[in-house]
Amino acid sequence: MKKWLFLLLIMNVFAIAQQGLIKGTVIDEKSGEPLSAANLQISGTYHGTITNEYGEFILENENYPVTLEISFIGYAKKRLTLKKPPEKPISILLKPVILETEAIVVTAENPAVAIMRKVIENKLKWRDSLQTYKVDAYARVVLANDSAIISISESVSDAYWDKERGPREVIKSKRQTENLKQNQNFAFSSFTANFYDDDIDIMGYKVVGPTNPDAFDYYDFKLVDRKGFDGDTVFVIQLIPTAKLNPTFTGTVSVLDKVFALLAVDVTPNAENIFMPMPIDEWNVAYKQQYSNFGKSFWLPVDMRASGDIKISLPGLEFPRIKYSRSVRLTDYQVNVPLPDSLYKKERVINEDSLAIAEDSLFNRRLTIIPLTKEEEVAYLDIDSTDTFEKAFKPTGFLAGFVETESDEKSSEVTLGGQIFDGVSPVLGYNRIEQGRLGINYERPVVDNFILRGSAVYKTAPHNWDWSYGISFKPGKFIPGRFSVDFMQQTATTYGSINYPDLLISFGTLFGAKDYNDYYSKKALNIGYDVRFKTLNSKLKTTLHLEKHQSLNTKVHNYNLFGYDLTQRANPMIDTGEMRTLEVNLQWGGDYVPFGVVGQQRAELNVEYSNPDFLNSDFDFTQCKFNIGWNFRTFLQRRMLPNTFDIQLAAGLSTGEIPLQKMGSLDANYNGFSPFGVFRTLRDLPYIGEDYLGIFWEHNFRSVPFELIGLRWFAEKNIGLIVFGGHGRTWLSDDNAQKLNYKYRYNNNFHHELGVSVNGLLKFFRVDVGWRLDNPATYVGVSMLRWF
Repeated sequence: MKKWLFLLLIMNVFAIAQQGLIKGTVIDEKSGEPLSAANLQISGTYHGTITNEYGEFILENENYPVTLEISFIGYAKKRLTLKKPPEKPISILLKPVILETEAIVVTAENPAVAIMRKVIENKLKWRDSLQTYKVDAYARVVLANDSAIISISESVSDAYWDKERGPREVIKSKRQTENLKQNQNFAFSSFTANFYDDDIDIMGYKVVGPTNPDAFDYYDFKLVDRKGFDGDTVFVIQLIPTAKLNPTFTGTVSVLDKVFALLAVDVTPNAENIFMPMPIDEWNVAYKQQYSNFGKSFWLPVDMRASGDIKISLPGLEFPRIKYSRSVRLTDYQVNVPLPDSLYKKERVINEDSLAIAEDSLFNRRLTIIPLTKEEEVAYLDIDSTDTFEKAFKPTGFLAGFVETESDEKSSEVTLGGQIFDGVSPVLGYNRIEQGRLGINYERPVVDNFILRGSAVYKTAPHNWDWSYGISFKPGKFIPGRFSVDFMQQTATTYGSINYPDLLISFGTLFGAKDYNDYYSKKALNIGYDVRFKTLNSKLKTTLHLEKHQSLNTKVHNYNLFGYDLTQRANPMIDTGEMRTLEVNLQWGGDYVPFGVVGQQRAELNVEYSNPDFLNSDFDFTQCKFNIGWNFRTFLQRRMLPNTFDIQLAAGLSTGEIPLQKMGSLDANYNGFSPFGVFRTLRDLPYIGEDYLGIFWEHNFRSVPFELIGLRWFAEKNIGLIVFGGHGRTWLSDDNAQKLNYKYRYNNNFHHELGVSVNGLLKFFRVDVGWRLDNPATYVGVSMLRWF
């Protein structure tokens, strides 16, 4: 069906010719070669377009006669008057210009520096009075592998720019190959780089632009050529980066003499100081952009063309190189006009005119676009919904067999943390008390706003079951939030670690490490209510716990897969009884991400209250827990991944008689695994106490130390250095210390440690070397890399 629609579109193009469509090709008069990105403009207006890579163009015009101005650097500008729409495509020949006059003498030691200084001075004058604009935009994105085009997406939109409020875009029309859905069309114009800006955002890097007022601190400039343009001279100036660490460009800029304005840029990001994070192995891209003042005061971009490729790999997986090109055409500027306030009521930059898209899905009404190449026309006809990205970019390597490559095939294999089938996922675990834990979790919506969940887990040593079932529901739009009710009989851990998931401890114990946790049994009815405050990026959860706690007096099992002669410690007794508590949790920012893989800005407060007068509880205590994590950018903030400082505060304060199973804790490293947020020089068991305070920090210098001493290989492999530290202690009362019937970890003084990490080894890991200061010792361990 789509092929026939595309053919109808092609026929429609010819039908519109009578309505004012101008088609043709721009050619080098001497060589006969087509001129790619030649600029065509209707004289006296902001209306124009550029040619494609074969020199072809399409330009819509309603009023005749009309004068076209066709220009290309190094060629004589041509003016062509058309009295009526041409009946067939026209050929426009441009004559190469050979300069016979000498360049204008610039009285400076380096003429290129003097030229660029004038460019910057002039820019500051006219840019100051540029407040807003609206422009008709067309964008096309083409993805390919080594053998063929994989997808094409296009859009026509109204793009807006406000000096104070930034860009906005309203998509008017979309078109894409049949293997893309409309919501997968990412051909946008609003994020088009303008190389006249002081700083240019490229893949998260804030790259110093060639006309930045501080450009002379980052670049040297060299005059490498002169070309003709409409009777004037164009200076071709090479950018020579001098900044060793801050991101810059290499390439050339073309400057028009007398007015000292940019006519074109042809640049690539400087590979010496721009590095991509894992899993990107290579990233190659080139940018080209042209400018025109349209006979007015402001020099504005008329296009932007980017092309390049990306190479992605992971240990055991190699993906085919992804080739891409992006073309943007900008025309019909309206400068310093009022922009609708409605555009800026929301922070969203990209908006869609859904009605216009529905009526105009095949660009029937707006044809001032960059023509498709022959290869792209064929791709539109040949690509169908079965030509998936999974097929086009199928990985190789020893792990490739574990990657599902057909999106429409459903796997029935059980995967850790995955789903067996819709709503059902496996539960796997192991500990020294129950040995194997095998079961399932179930959770899925049953009717609108209602979610049913449950679990059943068989424990191989005691030969009994843990179970739970519950429901959560949203009352409706008039009552915000969600209510939940859960019943359960489960094994719980005495000090629930936020740094070590149960599955990690299970694997460690099964493979011969000492079990990190202690366990007890609880039966519970939990009634909860939680609500999110999206504008505040926070959520509040209140839970009433009606629980019965019992000790697990069971045999300790020393089994491990490798048969190590290991004696696991006894499981301690707890304070048994009916525990009725009210718990309030307030969280700002996202959920806690363990292992310190990413920097976070978040804060969490948890308060739990129990009293004999409150629902006949057997316990009397109040416990407050604080967890604050913050990530600060420090040095080289122009980089996509600048140097960062991360700090985490973990603190707890209690009153009354805290039961043993509710003790606070500060985590130790587990069997040589030492993520951020634990004491890396403390082994196997955490510090415990009624009250606790821990401060953990690290500064990520990334690859900068290696770059400074010339070891680029480390930077290219994203290997960096991190300096870390940890400080803290717990407070344990004598009464509770006497009640503890097992070996526990407690330090009556502050623990202090410092260390250094090599981050990014084998793409996923870091090696930590720590030194304990209060009780001298050295530690070497491994943890997950810090990515962001």
